[in-house]
Amino acid sequence: MKPNYNAEKRRKELDRKKKKEEKELKKKLRREAIARGETVEDEIPEDDNSEEEGDSPAEDTPENQS
Repeated sequence: MKPNYNAEKRRKELDRKKKKEEKELKKKLRREAIARGETVEDEIPEDDNSEEEGDSPAEDTPENQS
């Protein structure tokens, strides 16, 4: 018996569509929360990024090169 590839293709298409809609909804809710001035859990503060970048030059200090 020949497998029904159309049904599988349609199911995958619906899964992709559902994921896309969920992602768009999440983005919309996040934007609305930011507009209200609320903190967003998924948001990474800029301070954390600068600390990560700052760790590399610290390795080049004279104290670490002994």
